[in-house]
Order: sequence, then structure tokens, then C-alpha cells
Amino acid sequence: MNSTRTGNSRRLLVLLILLSGLACAPVYAVEPVQRAQDLAYGRILYAYHQGQAFEALSLMSAAELNGGIKGHGEHPKLVEGGMMLSYGMVEAAKAQFESVLKEQLSVDDRNIAWFYLGKVFYLQQNTEQAINSFKKINTTALKSAEPEKFYELLYLKGQMASALGTSEGMQWQTDLPAEHIFRFYLRYNQALALIDEQKQEKAIEALNNLSEDLKQRLLFEEKGQLDQHQNEPEYGPAAISARAELRALLDQSLLSLAQLQLQSEQAETALSNLKNIDKEGAFAAEALFLYALAASQLQRYELALSALTELKERKHFNAWKQQSPYALAYLYEQMAESSLALQAYRAAVGHYESIQQQLGEEREAMNEDLLLSGLGLKNSIGQSSLVKDAYGRVQTDASAFNFATLLATEEFQKQLSELHELYVLHNSLATWKNQLDSFDVMLETRQLARREKLQALQTELNDKDASTWQQKTSHYQTLIDQALAEEDPYFFMSEEQLAYYQRIQKTRMRLRELPDSHPDKASYQQRLKRVQDYFAWWIADDYAVNRWRTVKQQKQLQQEMSLFQKKYDVLKSQQTTDDAHLEFSARLAEGRQRLAVLQKEIDSALQRSRRQLLTSVDQAMQQQLDEITAYMIASREALARVSDQLLSQAPALEAEDKSQAEGSETP
Repeated sequence: MNSTRTGNSRRLLVLLILLSGLACAPVYAVEPVQRAQDLAYGRILYAYHQGQAFEALSLMSAAELNGGIKGHGEHPKLVEGGMMLSYGMVEAAKAQFESVLKEQLSVDDRNIAWFYLGKVFYLQQNTEQAINSFKKINTTALKSAEPEKFYELLYLKGQMASALGTSEGMQWQTDLPAEHIFRFYLRYNQALALIDEQKQEKAIEALNNLSEDLKQRLLFEEKGQLDQHQNEPEYGPAAISARAELRALLDQSLLSLAQLQLQSEQAETALSNLKNIDKEGAFAAEALFLYALAASQLQRYELALSALTELKERKHFNAWKQQSPYALAYLYEQMAESSLALQAYRAAVGHYESIQQQLGEEREAMNEDLLLSGLGLKNSIGQSSLVKDAYGRVQTDASAFNFATLLATEEFQKQLSELHELYVLHNSLATWKNQLDSFDVMLETRQLARREKLQALQTELNDKDASTWQQKTSHYQTLIDQALAEEDPYFFMSEEQLAYYQRIQKTRMRLRELPDSHPDKASYQQRLKRVQDYFAWWIADDYAVNRWRTVKQQKQLQQEMSLFQKKYDVLKSQQTTDDAHLEFSARLAEGRQRLAVLQKEIDSALQRSRRQLLTSVDQAMQQQLDEITAYMIASREALARVSDQLLSQAPALEAEDKSQAEGSETP
């Protein structure tokens, strides 16, 4: 009996050791995500330099929530403040720079912070605070580290000096490189200041000199002579404005100069300057109108007619084109071409009536889709593909004349930019909702995979009949304890001794079955007794070793069974609860609640923005209607006046024709 239970226990030990590995593998293992510290900052700078200020600010906020950006000192805060400033968040940018200036900064970072803070005060028209901020800048260090910001600083100082009427404005101008675009801007603004001071002759001289210098600069670029100066800071590509910007400033200077010359009765010179304005530029329409005016003053009516006709036939409508039908008829009237004037006034009346009807219908039907279509923004509003200029203004392709004047206003541009950013937020929330939906699918898939894995493990455990093995292990422990208490050496036999013992038992059974009459039975019994005595001595001699080995195996078995029991208990608990799944589900529910709140706020803000934008458009269209009505009334009055003149002249003309006819009949 002892031998049987000993053999079974050893086989049980091997099986349990193998079985204990079933629940050892973890159900789920999550490795913490590692991320480079500077990667987030790189993404922020990339978005910022792509002109995506909102995206950059969003990434900056996300980086702050994740522990901030390491390894760059206070520079990220300066960049964030600059983005706020370019985005129009003046007060937020001001608070940011004031906060940064309280920290220990390097000279370069402190210069940038004071520069931006001064720029904030400049935009707020707080000249005194702006000057105080700019005075704290180490200009030598700023020029070395950030030359473009240094030149912009000189420009801003020059602007403020001109506004204050001090002589320092000329000093800041001369400190700028001779060919820098900021210097040209300062010169133009100073010329406008002379106009405000009623110093027209000096203003004409200043604008004339500026125009000539701009022409030389453009000619210099066209000839490619700029290449040899690419490595010089004042001539480098970062310091020189694009040719288009120089061309626009030249056109604006020539236009202002021509206006002054017309007021000073210098029509011939004005005509010459207007010829040099780009025919496809932003000021072309106004230049054509002024050209016609100058030509009419010089009584060069053919030139005036040509300019007005070209203006009238231009594709894009504007305030100057709107005046051309009436101006053309008035020009005929001044030329004493009454019949042509009558036809032109009649055509002008029909033209204005048609526009009035069209504009009225468009005003009644105006909605957001029509507005965005007219601005060329229907497919780009709220998208990253939407183009903005350096000042954050939305670039449009307005084909509808109703919006031409409105687009020039800063308020409308701000409303349009706000609508775009609200759509960006709206689209971001839609992306967030899609992500939450994706997480739902992921959690459901995870839960399904988990259930399948648990079911497979449970099936395998059932096949192994784990509860039976646990009972047998407990029974085996009881037998060992009993054998130890009784000091039973046979219980602890080795495999070799067990085999020897079984041979003795078989031999005994055979001798028992052997008849007593067998002549050798007594001899066999004596030999068996000697074997049994030897075996008893062998067992007694190895008892201590066999017992130690068995107890050691039993302890190992208990350890394995204890580990197995723990894994089994974990497995059973996993079948009833999944804390990770519950946590993720709770976070998803919280995210959906926050999403719903934000969605409601964004929808309300979008509705307000749409109403404001459409109200601005409606007011602009009403203004257009009022202007068109005024031109239509003026055209009708002129039509009536010319018609009366022709009617009053009709009898005299008839008599003159009759006398001429009679004279021709006299022999």
C-alpha cells in the first residue's frame, strides 16, 4: 500500500509542475510609451512656420498638459506668445510676455520678450509703454541674433516718432539698410504725414523721390544684380522684400503722388505717373479712373474715353468701375457731344437699374453658402488648405463685386478669420468624435478577444481537472505527514528500492503458491528471508536520505501549487471583472460628455459668427444699393437735362437746316 501511494505521488508531482504553467502567462501586458522630449516642440515649430497658428497653439497646450517642453529654456513660451500675437490674441500675448520677463532669461530671450511686449503696446496704440519696452532691448545683441527683428524694431520706432512728430523718425529711417522694405515703408508713411500737415509740395517731393528709388530697386532686382550680395545681411533674402511687395508699394506711392498732383493742377505730371502703375495690380482700377480725370482736365478726351472704356470692361467690379458708366456719359457731355452723352446716360440708367435689381435679388437670397462661394472659400473654409497672409487675413478670390469693398475692412477680415477658426474647431471635434467611436470598437474587440482567451484557458483547466489535482495534492501531503510521524522507511523508498521491493513481493507470492511438498521450497524461503533482511537493512540505511529527498520534492510541489492557485484565482477574478476595461470605458464616457459640451458651445459660437458675417454683408450690400441708386438718380437727372437741351436746340437746328436747303436751291 505504501509503495503504491509513493509511486502515484511521484507521477502526480511531475504532472502538477507541468500544469502550473497554464496560468503563469499574464492576460495583458502594457508597456509605457516613450517619447522624445524635443519631438513635440519640433511639431509646434513646423506648424507655426507653415502658418497654422491654431494648430501650433493646440500642440503647445497639449505639450504643457504632458509635462511641458524640456531642454529649450523659456524659448517655447516666447514662441507661444509670438503665435498668440500673430493670431490676434493681443491680451493673452501681453500676459505671456510679462510672465516670461519675470523669469531668469538669457540676453537674447529677454530681448525677444521685450520686443514682442513693445509690439503688443504698439498695436494697442499705447505709445508710451511701447517706447519704454523698446528702450530695455539690447539693440546690439538683437541685431546680431535676430537682424530682421532689429530692422522691424527700427521701423516701429520710426512709426511712433513720426506719429509723435519728433525728429527721431528720420534717425531710425537712416539706421535701416538703404534698400530694406521697412525703410521704404517709413518714407511712404512720412510722406502721408506731410499731407496731413497740409505740406503738399514737400509731400509731392517725398513721394516723387520714393517712387524713383523704388523704380531703381525693382530695376536692380530685374537685372539680377542682387545675386552678388546674397551673403550680406542687409541684402540677404531674409532682409529684402519680395518683388511683388515692392511693386505694390511703388504703385501705391505713384497713386498717392498723382492724387496730390491733380489737386495741385499738375495734370500732365499726374498722367505720366499714372501710366507707370501696374495695369494688373491692386490699384489699377483707381489709376484708370484718375487717368481719365487727368486726361479730361488736359482736354485729351480720347485718352479719357479709352481709360473709362477699359475700366468699364474690366472683369472684376469695384467702386471705380461702378462710377465709369456715369463718368463716361459726363465726359461726352463735356465734349459737347450731346447725342453721344444722351445715349451714354440712357445706357448708364439701364446699367444701374440692372445692377440694382440683381443686387436686390442677391441680398434677399444671401446665405452662408452663397457668401462662401462668392469668396471662393466654400471648399476650403475650416481646412488646412486655406491660405492666410502674414497678418492672419484669409486670402479670398472674390468674383462677386458685392464683397469687394467689404473685404478691405479689418472688421470683416476678423469675422471671416474667426468663422474659419470656428470651423477648424468644429472639424477637430468631429475628428475627436470619430476617434471616440474608434476607441469603442477597439474596446469591444479587446473585450471579445479577452473573453475568448479566458474561455480557452478555462476549457483547458477543465480538461486538466485542476480541482482533482488539488485534492490529490492535499491527500498526498496527508500521507507524507503520516509517514513522517510513523517513521515509515518504506514510504520514502527510491525508484530502485521500489522496484526491488516489488520483485520481493512477487517472489513471495510465487513461494506462497508453491506446494509444501516441493523439495526446494524450504531452501527458497531461506534465501528469500536473507534477501528481505538485506532489503530491510538497505531501507533503514537510506531512510534519512530518502526522507530528505521526498520532503524536498514535497516543498517544491507546494510552492508550485501555491503559484498555480494564485494564477488560478487571478484567472477566476478576471472572468468576473476587468478593471482596465472599466477604466477605459469611464474615460470614454467622460470624453463624450466633454465633447457634447464643447460641441454645443462651438455650435452656438458658429451661429453667432454666421449672423455677424451675414449682417456685415447685408449692410455692405445695402450700402452698394444706396450708391447705385444715387448714380442711377444722377444718370436720370443728367438724361433729362441733356434731353431738354437737345429739344431746345431742335427748332434752331431745323431752321438752320431749312435755310441751308433753300440756299442750295437758289440758282
